Amino acid sequence: MNLYNNGHRGLICIMLDVVNIDEVYNLLNKKSIEITKPEHLKFKWFFNMLTRTMPWQNSYINFFEGVPLQIGFQQMNDEKSRKFMNEYMIPNSRDNDIIGISEVIVR
Repeated sequence: MNLYNNGHRGLICIMLDVVNIDEVYNLLNKKSIEITKPEHLKFKWFFNMLTRTMPWQNSYINFFEGVPLQIGFQQMNDEKSRKFMNEYMIPNSRDNDIIGISEVIVR
């Protein structure tokens, strides 16, 4: 989020949908890969008086060294939440004619 807020535009994080985020977290931890603990995204709204907790958990691997890119994992709480997300959280890639990633250059 800091990169975006500081003006970076483009790919920042590749999110992978997983069935069991705790299992992924434990597996990567055992392999000494630094990863954040799975947690629900929360944000304040209505003059910071209310907190909204999103119906999914995220966990992130650190950014690649020298590259503004990281990999994240996401697990939806349930199918109802997934249907909601699919209906309302529509990526803007289609509007911008982005249909995939054809090349990644790491310098």
